[in-house]
Amino acid sequence: FPFPTISISNPKLWSSTDSLALTVGPLIGGSGFTRQVFKETVKVHSGSASAKVMSAYQDTLGLIPGMLTDAKIGVDLATTSVTFTGGTAVTVMPQTVSAWVAYSPGIDSTTDTIGYDEGALVVQAYATVWSVDSMVGSGFVNITPSDTFYQVTATLDYTTSDFPVHTLRILFISSGGTGDVLDSSTLYVDDLSMTSTPNPPPPISASAVNGSQQVQVFPNPAKGFVYVAAPDNSEYTYKVLN
Repeated sequence: FPFPTISISNPKLWSSTDSLALTVGPLIGGSGFTRQVFKETVKVHSGSASAKVMSAYQDTLGLIPGMLTDAKIGVDLATTSVTFTGGTAVTVMPQTVSAWVAYSPGIDSTTDTIGYDEGALVVQAYATVWSVDSMVGSGFVNITPSDTFYQVTATLDYTTSDFPVHTLRILFISSGGTGDVLDSSTLYVDDLSMTSTPNPPPPISASAVNGSQQVQVFPNPAKGFVYVAAPDNSEYTYKVLN
């Protein structure tokens, strides 16, 4: 059916809750669609603009946080839950992601006054672990109310550092930290930065050959654990040195 034109203003190569209007259309669109991400030219930390991200009521989804991400944002139509894929390609292992932010909590519907809410910065790192794309690192930091800009930093914790990271996913949320989700909670984001260390070399496997039997031992080099894979259920022995 006819669908009105909707203008959005995401930063280049980023997507947002407003992007859902383009991907799922009538589910949240129509006359009830409320924009949640704006280009802000007055309240900035440096330069000429910042990103303004707001929580808002959407027609069929109710009150939802505003979201701004370098990933592709979508929705699971069966559960109406928001989904994320991809992110920013990297050739290093990210250690921290920082941004300058300001935050204003929104309206408490019970008291009809300003309530307490917090935003959040979520960071995820992905690597290919034995042919499977897996999240190997993550970081999270709450964004507390402040009229002026201050810097927040999410430090990534890694479950393994043996595999080169290929994708970094960054998500800013206008509600979702401590406190209730409030209507019109507003997050300003500016001056994003990252620290990193060199990626580890791709793990390789070592082979031990005994006659026609080939045993795979990986990763190599190893840190904390090794896998030993034999081609059948025969009896094998091994010796560990140092």
